[in-house]
Amino acid sequence: MPTRDPLFPDSDNLDDWFPRDALLDGSPALTMAGQRLGVVVGGSLSKGLEVKLDRETIIENLAVGRYVVVRGQRKRFFCMITDIMLDATNPAIRSDPPDLSDPFLREIYTGTAAFGTLHVAPMLTIDEDEAEPKPVKTIPSHFMPVEIATAEDV
Repeated sequence: MPTRDPLFPDSDNLDDWFPRDALLDGSPALTMAGQRLGVVVGGSLSKGLEVKLDRETIIENLAVGRYVVVRGQRKRFFCMITDIMLDATNPAIRSDPPDLSDPFLREIYTGTAAFGTLHVAPMLTIDEDEAEPKPVKTIPSHFMPVEIATAEDV
């Protein structure tokens, strides 16, 4: 039996790409389940949703392929993270970054003038009065909360 190269997992086995049991060691990804990440700030059904991350969210703990849930007014939207980006409210910040060695300035800039965003692709919806998932045919409203999917969501 040939040995498998850990750098090139079997493309037909999703557990090789996104291992479920690898998180049982108490790593940050497992403890993040159910944690609020941010809010929906834009998007479309065809291009996905844009999520502005809360200032408390550590962007380095997120990964493309992770499942998230958008809690809409009447539906839960089961989504997958497709992109992670850094953004800023003022383009001048990009050309002349502030000195963040001062903790006070770091606190002011981080999460307000400079922040992280996610693109998420809606995959399924679950109505609040039904337990059966359905294909996505709509999107949530602005400012709906986005959370890391829990085992119950999956």
